[in-house]
Amino acid sequence: MFYAEASKQFIQRKGLEGCTPKTLDTYSGILKRFGRFFGSERPVSDLSMEVLGDYHASLRADELSENSIQSYFRRTFLTWCFEQHILPCDLSKGFRPPKGERKELDVLTNEEIQHLLDSFDRNDELQLRNCCICMLMFDSGLRLNEVVTLSLDRLHFFEPECSFIVVNGKGKKQRRVPVGDSTVHFLRRYIACRTDSVSNRVFVQLNGSPITKGTMKDTFRRLKIVTGIKRLHPHLLRHTFATRYLDNGGNMYLLQQILGHTTLNMTLRYVHMSDKRTIQTFQQYSPLNQLGIHL
Repeated sequence: MFYAEASKQFIQRKGLEGCTPKTLDTYSGILKRFGRFFGSERPVSDLSMEVLGDYHASLRADELSENSIQSYFRRTFLTWCFEQHILPCDLSKGFRPPKGERKELDVLTNEEIQHLLDSFDRNDELQLRNCCICMLMFDSGLRLNEVVTLSLDRLHFFEPECSFIVVNGKGKKQRRVPVGDSTVHFLRRYIACRTDSVSNRVFVQLNGSPITKGTMKDTFRRLKIVTGIKRLHPHLLRHTFATRYLDNGGNMYLLQQILGHTTLNMTLRYVHMSDKRTIQTFQQYSPLNQLGIHL
């Protein structure tokens, strides 16, 4: 089978498996770049460790960072070719490009969080809506698309400390996400005062139409100006939630479930962030310090 046909079938298969359009675009871009190097009308059977090594060298010659090179070496396609008997062996197991540098995740300070929440006029419907969006992302770590698509029938607000929402995450996987009492209070208030009461979506425009990703991006663009927090963006709230959750004694395995991470490695990034605070507060919890040993 020629490379062009194999890559086309791979993308189609990933679509059937439920990958999002964004993920499919990512895979497509990676495969097209390799196709320009390897040759789209070349048999896939010509793939070898030597070819992968030469491709890696060409990426480094383009002065790409190791993180970028990692992204261009998604090995899923090679494994798929092996499983489909297009390749006699799984080349992905033999070729391991260097790991990219781990970038330290940025989070908002407690003062910045308070400043952002104080910037909303909660007597105004749109500002109350935007405040609830920020609180939900701060409090439960939702992704941008999970906020946009959240529906009223997925809210389960019972007695205090038992409230949760059902989220449609990546790959159409549903998960239960707990919600804090403060967020529940303002969500109830927003839903009760909505001008439109027909739409099943939680967050809507004044005309009743559901908000979009564009709405969210425009909202955060304005919030940057209003608050003066120039690095503010939706995913920063998710990073902040995860780090603060661990800082406050949360369990990393439960955090993995809340965030909807498929592997624990994804969640461990936040453990590294929280490690700094562990060092800073160690003197308070040191066993020998607690014994009151005098030097």
